[in-house]
Amino acid sequence: MKVNPPTSRFFLASFYSSAIIAVLILSFIQFFLTAPVRPETDRLTYLHYHIIRIQVKGNEKLFPGSDAVFNIYKNGKKVTGIGGQQDINVKYDIEKGMWEGQFPVPWAAPRGVYTIKYAGTEDINAWNGAFAIHSRRPSDSFKEPLKIMTMETTRPLRGFNVPPPRSLEGAGYRGIFEWTKYIGGNTLWYLAAQTSSYTEGDLSYEDPWLKDNLRTLEEFSDAAKNSGLNFGAWIVSFRSFGIFSLKPEWYEYSYAYRRHSGEIYETNGISILDNRRIRDVIKMASYLNSLDNVDYVGLDYIRPAPAVAGLELVDDFIEVMEIEVPATWSSFTKEGRMKWLAEIVSAPGNRNHPLKQKWNWYRASRMAMIIKRIKSEAVTDKPLWVFMLSWDKGHEHGQDAVMFQDAGADIVAVMMYEADRRRFDNFVRSWKDYLIGTRVNLVVGNQVDWPVHQHAVYPAGPQEFGTRLEKGISELTSPVNLKGAFINDFSRILSGRRGPYEKNEWLAAAGRAFSLLNNPQELNLDISLNSEIVNGQEFTGSLTVKNISGKNMKNVGIESLKTPGINISPSSKKISSINAGSEVKMLFAGSVSASPSIRKGNYMIAFRVEHEDNIYIDYKYFPVGNIPVDIGVKLR
Repeated sequence: MKVNPPTSRFFLASFYSSAIIAVLILSFIQFFLTAPVRPETDRLTYLHYHIIRIQVKGNEKLFPGSDAVFNIYKNGKKVTGIGGQQDINVKYDIEKGMWEGQFPVPWAAPRGVYTIKYAGTEDINAWNGAFAIHSRRPSDSFKEPLKIMTMETTRPLRGFNVPPPRSLEGAGYRGIFEWTKYIGGNTLWYLAAQTSSYTEGDLSYEDPWLKDNLRTLEEFSDAAKNSGLNFGAWIVSFRSFGIFSLKPEWYEYSYAYRRHSGEIYETNGISILDNRRIRDVIKMASYLNSLDNVDYVGLDYIRPAPAVAGLELVDDFIEVMEIEVPATWSSFTKEGRMKWLAEIVSAPGNRNHPLKQKWNWYRASRMAMIIKRIKSEAVTDKPLWVFMLSWDKGHEHGQDAVMFQDAGADIVAVMMYEADRRRFDNFVRSWKDYLIGTRVNLVVGNQVDWPVHQHAVYPAGPQEFGTRLEKGISELTSPVNLKGAFINDFSRILSGRRGPYEKNEWLAAAGRAFSLLNNPQELNLDISLNSEIVNGQEFTGSLTVKNISGKNMKNVGIESLKTPGINISPSSKKISSINAGSEVKMLFAGSVSASPSIRKGNYMIAFRVEHEDNIYIDYKYFPVGNIPVDIGVKLR
């Protein structure tokens, strides 16, 4: 066999190596000479409050004309953005030597990889760029559903003397804790910090918070924790209350618009542009975060107020969102610029107007960045919750649940009130659709207030309140999203606009809604009567308790809730055991003592059933016949 000498082998190896390097260099040069120019993004990954900014490097002759169009695709489908935007018009910036354009991340955009494609060629694989939309991972620290009672009052706590369940004697504010637990609640959220001025000099630049709530906060939180409840404290962020003329002069206030008069006016909402206010909120949130017995920190009025407020943001909005303005824009005064914006976004028929949609997105994005600061600088150790309005998923008030989750909100508390039943059903449906595919820790709530339930009598006010809360829980229930429910608030239960209904009726309705959150569900309750109820006569009925837990149950306690005009006997009973899948009936007798009132003969029978740590409440309203006629009831 012929063997090449070492010199020959070395020469051949060197030759082949040099040839390979030459080919690679030529290929590299050829790629850059022939490869399409690709759009680049300022981030690889975006959250939902970000604006996608794209850049294409090249000279001003790169594209025909003064601008070029790109589109964004997800799974081969063109993406529609805020205000119906699909096209990204890139324009040449002579100073930077590149083409630039932008596209705000759409509301609740699905997570995943997106592609940017040049619209000026049929070759969809040319001029491609890619990025991802991501969501902040929500907190998974909630081991059980949250059943929350709020306490939204500026009345001094020492003035409360609430009789606990089964007692007529007041127990101070501790009765609040006992009632919350009695209906199955496990958490109390308290309004701790509010800027509210009623007398000259009661607030200061250094201390802009109402003093009564903060003075007893630590005592109140300690007592709540000792009672067995979790405790949260919240801040009213961008709103001042009290006498308008006494609102703190060191803050900048938000501007709104009266459409009927064309007037731009200053509100008592504090501008989200006010860095002083943001620092004050951060300082207060840091203090609440430091308290051992505060488990959650919350933010309310985390928005411009009222709905078409925040007009002082107009200049930043125009610049950031690249809004087209009239040719004479430079001659507009600041008030003129605010009015131009307000007239468009407040017009009744302009709900889906592209400018209004961009205005709503922009305000929500600004607010999300403030939440991000508060979370990162102050609420570092505990879950942060935010209250959100429910109309149009909060958008028309400059709020968005997915943005706020991405920014650092661990819980989004949706205030599902201020609507009639038709509108309520519509926005529950819209929330349900909106949340598909998202990961938001949601709690839904309703307010104890007869007028916001349209002074309902049939069904009764508390029943309508409870039905709406139950619908919110049932429709939005999801292991991904729904984490609980809240009742707003206990001070309203005691002395708010309850109408002709009493405290225990509203509490029973709240308790039945809380029962839906028991996990797992163990019992079904059903109340039935053997005959119609007639005023002044006895009646009989039964409570059926069915064990659906799949296991035998022992020591099940039953008691009736005392409700107006109704007496039930026996008032309580102990069931030693209920076998899996079986049911027991508690027979009861009752009588009613009804009076003429605007409740129109609609009376509640309610029962509470307790097994171990789970509370179940059920109630029914029944018409009562033979109520004396009161000719003055219509006038009252």
